[in-house]
Amino acid sequence: MQKVKVGDIEVAYREYGAGFPLVKIVGFASTMDGGDPELVAALAERFRVIAFDNRGMGGTSAGTRPFTIEQFAEDTAGLMDALGIERAHVFGISMGGFVAQELALRHPEKVEKLVLMASSCGGIDAIPISPEITEQLGDFSGTTEERLVRMATLLFPQGWLSEHEAEAREKLTLAPRPPSIESVGKQASAMQRWPGACDRLDELKAPTLVIAGTEDQVIDPWNSLLTANMLPGGKLSMLEGAGHGLTFQCPLDCANPMIDFLE
Repeated sequence: MQKVKVGDIEVAYREYGAGFPLVKIVGFASTMDGGDPELVAALAERFRVIAFDNRGMGGTSAGTRPFTIEQFAEDTAGLMDALGIERAHVFGISMGGFVAQELALRHPEKVEKLVLMASSCGGIDAIPISPEITEQLGDFSGTTEERLVRMATLLFPQGWLSEHEAEAREKLTLAPRPPSIESVGKQASAMQRWPGACDRLDELKAPTLVIAGTEDQVIDPWNSLLTANMLPGGKLSMLEGAGHGLTFQCPLDCANPMIDFLE
C-alpha cells in the first residue's frame, strides 16, 4: 500500500499490472482490501490497475471537506493528478459507479472509457436502494460469523449461496481492516443526498459499458437497463443469476466483457 497527498486528505492506493491506466472506485462501506483479487488479476494482465480507499475509509484519511458523491469524484480526479495520470479508463462498482459518473461528467478529459457495475444513475427515475439494505450493508456489529451471514445474504442469490457457502465465506473475509463506522454513516448520507445523473447522461462523452447481475438484491438491475438506455451508445451486459457481489461470484464473467470493451 502506498499513500499520496490529495487536497485535504492522504489517499491510500495500490497498483497492479502495467499498461493503460484503469482506475477502480470501490463501493459503499468498502475498502480496497475487501476487493476481488481474481477480477483485479485478470484486468492487471492488460492494464495498470489503480485501486484506492475512498475518503475516510481504510487507509485514506477523512479530511475536513464534506462527504458527497461529488467530492469523492474530485478526490479521484486529484489522485489521478497526483499519480501523473492524464487520462484513464474508470471502473466504478455500486456507489463507486455514482462517483465514476460524476467524475466523467465533471472531468471528461480524464476518462477514456467508463464501466459501471451493479450501479445506478440515481435521481427520481431510478429505483433507490432501500434504507434497510443500506443499514445492513453498513452494519459492522455482532460477531464475525453474524457479519458474514448478513453480508452473504445481501450479496449473493440464495441458490448460489447454498452451493458455494465455503467460497463465499472465504471471499468475504479478505478485508483485514474494518472501515470507520463514522465514515460509513457519512457515505450513506452522501448517497442519499446525491441528486443522480440520469438527467445528465446525454452529456457523458466517454463510451460506457454497464454490467449488472440479474439477481442483484441491493441495487435493482432495472437501474442498469435504464442507465444503458439513457447513455449515447451505452452498452449493457447482464449476468444471469449473479447478485450484487458479482465480482466475487463470477469474476471472469465480469472481467471478460470489460476487457473486450476496453480494448
